[in-house]
Amino acid sequence: MDAPLPITGLQDLSTHLNNLLTHDTTTTTTTTETKTFTPLPLNTKLFDSITLQLTESNIPPLIPSLLPKLTLLLQSASLTPDLAKPIVELTIKLLSPIPFTQVLQLATEESLLAALESPFPQINLLGLEVIAKAGKSAQDAAILSVMPKLFKGVVERWLISPEVGVGEKGGKVLGDLLEVDSKKVLWELVFGGQDEERIYEMIIEIVSGRHEATKEEEKQLSLAQGRLLRVLPRLAGLDLGRVSKPRVHGTPVRFTNGDGHGNNEEEKAEEEGLLQFAALRMVDKGDVLMHLSLVDFFEAFVSFMRLKEDKEDKVGVTRDLLREALKDDEVLKEALITLPDRTVEEEAEELRRWLEIVLPEGTVRDVVIR
Repeated sequence: MDAPLPITGLQDLSTHLNNLLTHDTTTTTTTTETKTFTPLPLNTKLFDSITLQLTESNIPPLIPSLLPKLTLLLQSASLTPDLAKPIVELTIKLLSPIPFTQVLQLATEESLLAALESPFPQINLLGLEVIAKAGKSAQDAAILSVMPKLFKGVVERWLISPEVGVGEKGGKVLGDLLEVDSKKVLWELVFGGQDEERIYEMIIEIVSGRHEATKEEEKQLSLAQGRLLRVLPRLAGLDLGRVSKPRVHGTPVRFTNGDGHGNNEEEKAEEEGLLQFAALRMVDKGDVLMHLSLVDFFEAFVSFMRLKEDKEDKVGVTRDLLREALKDDEVLKEALITLPDRTVEEEAEELRRWLEIVLPEGTVRDVVIR
């Protein structure tokens, strides 16, 4: 094997990191005793140059010397979002070839949770990037089952982050983890009778506007609802039973019945699953953008169900959901009828046949006549 190419500027980076770590970032005024912070004098070009030169072959020797210093820098009180970006990018590149089990020897559960809770989206993304490594195998995913606070942190950050990129990454990480989780240990944390971390309850509180992040923030509530709607079709394709059936165990959860705020009549969790709540009762259809998000959800859902194996009563669940959803929604009705026309040609006919099976009787005729 050829020796890795030398990294230009590596010694400069080492010296720069030492200088940054010894930089006096705090100035105290004796009159008010308040602290002000001066920005870190970060050489972003040097960070970018080193990041571009890293490869799988030259990364391993650098980890012991660089990673601890980068971790300390990310905890600096003088950090700003702009300064965090090159540090995070270099850290992610250093961690790229390291498997999840090995990362846990370098980063504690507490430090990963702190990354998810950071006010900086770049650091949130770093935490999610590390946890994404657990989505490579069922064994690694199972490790997260003994870290319920960390797993809950992933779910919470996915739903409540105001940053679109963090929400997208969080949704993908969650979906990948649940897809690879053949032992269903993480599914049990979310949908089972695990009351310790209350993950299921937290999801409902967030998307119902009863969580502190969404209670007074209409935009954040819409973001959270949209993110749940985008992930649910994939989860339904993986385990329809878990997402469509009421929980047998666990603390009763109170659902809202239509305005997303938890102020109207409520139903207990025993009466329906997360799928029915999100698809039929969560969204205020008077919000045009959220209504469109709901239509997108149903288009994705019926497409996923067509491809799902014929078990867990996929026809019955899909029919029941569509029958209820289409009662007073002409926009959704027309969108589903015309969906095959907007699908790739080789799949259009199969999708059309599937819709004829699951749509309420007369739906196609009604749209054609109208």
